[in-house]
Order: sequence, then structure tokens, then C-alpha cells
Amino acid sequence: DLTAKLRAEGFDVWVIDDVPQPVLAASVVGYPLDPSRVYGVHNSTDGARMGAGILKPVPTRGGKAEALQSKLGRPADLVLGRDTADFELLSHGEGLRIVFDRDVELVRRAVKRGWLVQPSLTR
Repeated sequence: DLTAKLRAEGFDVWVIDDVPQPVLAASVVGYPLDPSRVYGVHNSTDGARMGAGILKPVPTRGGKAEALQSKLGRPADLVLGRDTADFELLSHGEGLRIVFDRDVELVRRAVKRGWLVQPSLTR
């Protein structure tokens, strides 16, 4: 629902996470989201097969911000983060930053920076 509402207001919504691209793509099939806006870990290819290598940027920690910058060309206006692996992405740019309250260290950093803290929607 949030994805649909953000898109209706003109947001270009992306999902970036540190899981394999095919798994991430499958997990957002029900979202009203263009598949080109989903960025996970990309494997190299070996002909028609998936290779053993991982292509950069790897979307974890600082690689999330690097992936977004390489695709979007600028920092995000709104970032939702759930754990400390999202800290660099949250720190990239000046827009609205919201963190879920499940990661104590991320919440501590968020409060220090004046970011919003949202009680987690699941437990």
C-alpha cells in the first residue's frame, strides 16, 4: 500500500537490498513497482548460466548508496531503513530518513541525526 501511495504522489520508488537479485525480484512481484526499480546482488554470467562472481556495486552497507547513485544519479529524497546495514544509504543525502525501531544501534544513530524512528510494523 505504501508503494502505491508514494507512486501516486510522484515518488520514484526503489527497493535495494543485499539479497540475490532473482530472490528480491520475486519478493516484490505484488508491488506496484517497475522491475527495473529493484536492485539486489547481481551475479556474473558464464554464457547462459549464472556465474560464481558478484558484480559491483554490491548492495550492502555503502554499496546500497553506490547502487542508488549509479542508477538514480542522486541521493534519495526518502529512505526507509531497518538495520545498521542501511546506515550509509540513510546518510547519503539530506531528504527524509525513517528507521524502524528493531535495531538498537541504528535507532541510536537515527536519534543523534534527527531522523524519524518508526515502531516496527512486524515483530
